[in-house]
Amino acid sequence: MNINLHGSAAPDPARGGSNPGVRYTPNDMKRGILLAVIGRPSLAAGASAASWWRSRPRQVIDAYHIWYHRKGEETYNNTQWLGVEVQKSPLDMWMMQEILQPVKPDVLVEAGAYLGGSAYHFASLFELMGHG
Repeated sequence: MNINLHGSAAPDPARGGSNPGVRYTPNDMKRGILLAVIGRPSLAAGASAASWWRSRPRQVIDAYHIWYHRKGEETYNNTQWLGVEVQKSPLDMWMMQEILQPVKPDVLVEAGAYLGGSAYHFASLFELMGHG
């Protein structure tokens, strides 16, 4: 929808050129501007957090691992690959495929497979790479 500066709906080319009965008041326009202004401090907060992370990466990594393992029922024990439980971080699984794809090894040895979810994950990756 296009909105003109007089507070009414302007013709919308995507809908055949007109929007009958739809009107926006100047207050609606102000609310949109207010939302845009409110969004800017959020960007500043995000930049501040990123700056903090860059200055203390070890603390952030340690805090993530503590959180991930303390919330095991929601994270560690709730990860699956095609319905089979995997006790690996999804980030670790992603990084492994990032390493395996360019290297394309013929064999991968995994110790401690638990229920086999990560073995199934690696077998699927090898199949996708043409080494299945």
